Amino acid sequence: MGSLDEAIGAGKLPPVIVVNIDVREGLVLLNSTVFGRWEDFVVDELLPFIDAEYRTIPLPQGRALMGHSTGGYGAMMLPLLHPGIWSAVGLNDASVWGGCAEEMFGRGPIGEEFQAIELFADYASLSGVTRARLQIGIAIAPDPDAPLGFHFPDSASQVPTEWRDHCLLDRFTLAARHDALSLLPAIVVGVADADRQTNHAVNIRMLTALRQVDIKALLLQMPGTHGGDRPRRFIRLATAVTRSMNTGFPDPAITAPDAWGRIKEGASW
Repeated sequence: MGSLDEAIGAGKLPPVIVVNIDVREGLVLLNSTVFGRWEDFVVDELLPFIDAEYRTIPLPQGRALMGHSTGGYGAMMLPLLHPGIWSAVGLNDASVWGGCAEEMFGRGPIGEEFQAIELFADYASLSGVTRARLQIGIAIAPDPDAPLGFHFPDSASQVPTEWRDHCLLDRFTLAARHDALSLLPAIVVGVADADRQTNHAVNIRMLTALRQVDIKALLLQMPGTHGGDRPRRFIRLATAVTRSMNTGFPDPAITAPDAWGRIKEGASW
């Protein structure tokens, strides 16, 4: 990414290694009996491989997760399910309504919209929002035998634990995950200030819920719409994440080769 190299060269970012996982096919990087154990892939395969092949700092202080839209939802959930691996999260207009029954299915009959979809083969004709809901549903409540690959709550008053435990807007859910959240000294929530019809409002709600359980997070207002100007917004988000970590990197002489240590010593924050 040229914009990343420019930001590092200008001293906006320290030298970083970016590992990009393409989630356009509906993966939110959680385990699912429908589309595979992607959560395990990231934790048990990808991270060890990157640490073995590159000059990383193989400690939480040297790792951050970032994600856009449904990828942002997965980026927030991973360190809650696997605490102590990452120390920072950056979200770009993330779909943090995932797992929240009312936000997923509306206030009417639960699943009414999805009941009108006969088969997963109809996926290509669905709206972007419906696709996102489908993707998250398959990650949270997979059911290979169901027509759509997942099952949803029967009613708004009877929400199964599997859904409630994945709702980032519920302060009681966040309180139950407080220990994992407290291991993230940097949570940066970016919202698109020009498009209030996307995920702006729910991200503010998540920030409020986090603060109610004494977890600090930074709100970052960024220009553009939900999916617009991503390279520049990525740099702004990455800059805020690295600065918000504020923990300092481990001694490079201990954790990485001398050459990497010299590069890091000369980096401007």
